[in-house]
Amino acid sequence: MSSYLCGACGARVTEDALVCPACGHVAGTRCTQCGHVGAREDFLFVPCPKCGSRAHIPKPEASPWLGFLKLFVLVGVLVVAGMILALLTGQFHYPVGVTGPMVSARTGHTATLLSDGRVLIVGGQDNSVDLSSAEIYHTPTGTFSPTGSMTTARSGQTATLLPDGRVLVVGGRNDSTDLASAELYDPATGRFSPTGSMSVAREDHTATLLPDGRVLVVGGRNDSTDLASAEIYDPATGTFSPTGSMSTARENHTATLLPDGLVLVAGGEANAVDLASAELYDPKTGAFGATGSMAVAGDSQTATLLSDGRVLIAGGRAGSALPTAELYSPTTGTFSPIGS
Repeated sequence: MSSYLCGACGARVTEDALVCPACGHVAGTRCTQCGHVGAREDFLFVPCPKCGSRAHIPKPEASPWLGFLKLFVLVGVLVVAGMILALLTGQFHYPVGVTGPMVSARTGHTATLLSDGRVLIVGGQDNSVDLSSAEIYHTPTGTFSPTGSMTTARSGQTATLLPDGRVLVVGGRNDSTDLASAELYDPATGRFSPTGSMSVAREDHTATLLPDGRVLVVGGRNDSTDLASAEIYDPATGTFSPTGSMSTARENHTATLLPDGLVLVAGGEANAVDLASAELYDPKTGAFGATGSMAVAGDSQTATLLSDGRVLIAGGRAGSALPTAELYSPTTGTFSPIGS
C-alpha cells in the first residue's frame, strides 16, 4: 500500500482514508497523528462506497468558463454549418468590403458589366494554358459562380456588351495561334454560341460599341504583323464587314467613343516602336482621319472619357512603365500634359 507525507504535520500516512463529506465515512488518507484529511483530489469523481453520495464531486456547470466554452463551440458549429449550406445553395453573402475568390485563376481575361449588374469574366490564361471557361460575379453576395464555357479557349480577346444584353467576345489567341472567330454570351441562358468570324485573325486589338449598336474592331496583331485594318460587327446579321483602315498599324492602343460619335484611337506600338500618333474614326463615313498626337509615345495606356467630353490618357509603357498623363480635347483635337 502506498503512503505519503501529511500536508499538515509531515507524518507519513498510508493512503487508505478518503472521507465522504455527506456521511463522514472514512475511506483513507486521514492522518493518524493529527487527524488532517489528505488531498481532496484523491476523492474526486469517486462515489462514497458507504452511502453513494456524489456531493464531493464538482459539477461541470459550476465552472463559468466551461459554460462559455460550450457556448463558443455551439456558435462556431452553427456558423460553419451555415457557411457550408450557403455555399451549397449559392446564397452565401460575404461581409461588406469583402469579396470571394474567382472559381479559376486567370490572367489576360476580360470582365464585362452585364445589364443586370453582374459581371462576366471570360477566358484568359492559367499557367500559360488558354481557358475556355467563364464565370459570373454576383454583386449583392460578393461571390463568383461558373457559367457556360466558350466554344474556343482564348486569351487577349475583347468583350463588348451589346444593346440587347448579350456580350460579343472577339478574337484573341489560342496556344499562340491568333483567332478570327467570335462568340456571343447570352446572360438569359448562361451559354456561348458562335457568331460570324472576322476577315482577319487578331489579338491585342480594341472593340468599341458604336451609337447605332454595331461594334468597331480596330488594329491588333496577326502573328507578328501589326494591323491597320478595321472591321464592323453587325448584331442584326451576326457578321463582320471591313471598314476603312488606319493610316498607321498599331496594337495595344486605346479606342474611346467620344460624345459626338467619333472614336479616338491613340498610341500603341507597331514593329516594337511606341507611337504618339492618334486617329479619329467616323462611323458615318467609315473612314479614319488624323488628329493631334500625344505628348509622350507609349502603348498599353488607359483612356477614360471624362464627364466634360475630354479623354484622360494615363500611364502605359515605352520601354519601361510611364508615370505620365495627358488630356485630349475633342474641341481642339490636341493632347496636353497634366503632370505625372
